[in-house]
Amino acid sequence: MVKRVGVDVVAAAVRGQALPSPGLKDAPVLELMCSHFVLTLAAKQGPKFNVRRDLNGLLSLTGRHLVWPAPVLNRLREFLGRRCAGNEVWKGIEALDGRTMLERHGTWRGPYEEGTLFFYLDEYAKDQPKDLLSVLSVTRDWLTHALRKQSTLVEKNIDALAGLLQLNKAERALLLYGTLARYQRDLRSLLVEFKVNNAPEAYAAIADIAGVSASEVGEALRAGSRLERIGLVENLISEHNITDLADLMKVSEKLPPVLMREYRDQNELMAVFTRPSAKSVLTADDFSFVADEAQMLITLLRAAVARKEPGVNVLMYGPPGTGKTELAKVVAQAAGLELFEVEYADRDGNSLSGRDRYRSLQIAQVFLKGSAQAALLFDEVEDVFPPISTEAAQFMSRAEQMPAPASGMSGSVSGKAWVNQILESNPVPTLWVTNRIEQIDPAFRRRFAYHLELKSPPPGAREQLVKKTLEGVTVSEAFTAKLAERKGLTPAQIRTAVRFAGLARTDDADEASVEALIERQLRNADLALGTLDSGRGERRSVTTYDLDMLNVETRFEIPRIVEAIKARGHGTLCFYGAPGTGKTALA
Repeated sequence: MVKRVGVDVVAAAVRGQALPSPGLKDAPVLELMCSHFVLTLAAKQGPKFNVRRDLNGLLSLTGRHLVWPAPVLNRLREFLGRRCAGNEVWKGIEALDGRTMLERHGTWRGPYEEGTLFFYLDEYAKDQPKDLLSVLSVTRDWLTHALRKQSTLVEKNIDALAGLLQLNKAERALLLYGTLARYQRDLRSLLVEFKVNNAPEAYAAIADIAGVSASEVGEALRAGSRLERIGLVENLISEHNITDLADLMKVSEKLPPVLMREYRDQNELMAVFTRPSAKSVLTADDFSFVADEAQMLITLLRAAVARKEPGVNVLMYGPPGTGKTELAKVVAQAAGLELFEVEYADRDGNSLSGRDRYRSLQIAQVFLKGSAQAALLFDEVEDVFPPISTEAAQFMSRAEQMPAPASGMSGSVSGKAWVNQILESNPVPTLWVTNRIEQIDPAFRRRFAYHLELKSPPPGAREQLVKKTLEGVTVSEAFTAKLAERKGLTPAQIRTAVRFAGLARTDDADEASVEALIERQLRNADLALGTLDSGRGERRSVTTYDLDMLNVETRFEIPRIVEAIKARGHGTLCFYGAPGTGKTALA
């Protein structure tokens, strides 16, 4: 809902011998804030502001909101009577009182509408520049008084954000002014006209209005500043390239929509950037196959929070369906911590880029810094790190000497320093989950406090996980065992399939029907994801396999190797050679 100026404020202007422009009482408060901001900047410029030269540009934003001193209005009426003598549109102007004159001719429709006083205003300004300066001054003072009684949603949300992120007054002011410039394009165009000789002069101009020091403004807009790291400002330019005040309006385009929404409380605002992770139905007992690792992680998280240890990051990796995300939730719960999750989509459901997710991580770290018992889950982190080719990833994982990948290819975080900084200094312990560790530069991997590879659970453990996920669903033991054989199947996929079956089943559906619906959903999902069991499409051998037909170079004969593996029960072999030489068949 757009707030508007109250009638009592307009009435006060009338009592003070100043008349407001038509429609001023219905003007949105954010538009009045834009006008007040630019009028204050113009006043602070002093002699640098030339009313004859700069008036029309200023009126493009403020023309709707002018407050006219009665003496100025009288002199303007006399001027128009002389200037427009014989013009039918202006007939009888001399006899009109100020209010009627403004109602007929004082509505802003641009500088070239002949039936409005603005058509002649720049001509009047050449003769009476002080009168126009007086109008601008009275308007600014009126807006100052009026806006003191207003509290906009944007300001309220900036205050809430400032409380959560511990933003100082300069940072808050820059978020407000930058949001106004995003909201009102005419304001940004006007700010381009406020030229400066250097960056300190620009900082001083903004600082003067915000009531802070120029150094605080400069620090807030420095490359790598806190506002930039957490993504509230973007595309900052170097100091020597700053030529006008528009160069300081660098609020992220994604912030104004966030600030212009209503939130019930701070938690709902925080949920834009991070949210409590859904509780897992599993327990540490369900991960008995990695019991030692799980217990170690629980101890690690407890100690990190108790000692307020910075830079505690755990990288959990392995193929899909191995339980990485569920284990992360389980160890956080067992450690007595509330687990929050870095967002992967915005409020409208649009997926976030890697850069946006990284910035959400940064904001979440600041949000949760003061929380006594909190940890963060950052799932599917591949898109956050700079992209590298599969070949480069494989080489780097062996040599770990590859130079940094080039930036600018995607929405990932291109700066190594930024990623390294959070891996070394983040105040909230974070569990990072990925399917493809090879895509992460070893320079980043080295900075994790601990690395945990999760392989496919053994059959017994996998069946227990499936049973736990299927609790409350009527299915047979054989069906449970069948699902447990699918190595890449995740608890989340099973829950989705169960939900589908619950919605798609008929009232009289029996156990077999429910099983068929679950299997159908999983099969179609596999088809869509390209993860159908490769065994289904295996080509049958049409010849008899014969070891004697192989040309093998090995230290030991094949039968001896087979006997050794039989005796020990396990072993690792590496087969290599040209395509089509029988490596897979031999395995």
